[in-house]
Amino acid sequence: MNADTPALPFSQAAADALARHHRTRAARLLAGADSRGSISWAELAQFPEWAFASEGMRDTLAWAAGAWRHRDALRRCIDGGLLDRVRARLGNTAFDVLMEAPAAEGAVDQATLDAMCRSPQALEEALPPSGREWLLASVGSAALRRCLRELWWPDMPQPLISAAWHVAAREDVASVIKHCLHMESTSP
Repeated sequence: MNADTPALPFSQAAADALARHHRTRAARLLAGADSRGSISWAELAQFPEWAFASEGMRDTLAWAAGAWRHRDALRRCIDGGLLDRVRARLGNTAFDVLMEAPAAEGAVDQATLDAMCRSPQALEEALPPSGREWLLASVGSAALRRCLRELWWPDMPQPLISAAWHVAAREDVASVIKHCLHMESTSP
């Protein structure tokens, strides 16, 4: 910085440094993705905080996001043991919030929902892949979604994500992070 360049206020300089750090962390994480070249600097700024989590935490988050996505089916479920299993995985407070949350956007067809609630095994098979899809849907950038899918879930099909699904998924994932993982969501 030379004498002609005004100094940025500390808060702006700190915010800029944090944004650079966020983009750098995201770029390092995406280094293993073949499609990383399609990611712009601006898209790196949109990299969600949940994507920095460990594999185990992402699995937990995917399970919870799947439950959040399919909360309508869980509300209709009459199997107390299955609901107790969901409560145990999410925690009491998160389960209560889930059951009181508004109807889900982007939910799947009725037959899939009913099949999911038939047994604990069916629930365990349905929620994680659906949650992974919902996590990716929460990411605004298609190129960033493609890279994250490539890195962690390469066998997962690429669904078409509508703008409404993106908004609903982003809101649901923020709720999951807040209520299930007790993290703060900082993604835009």
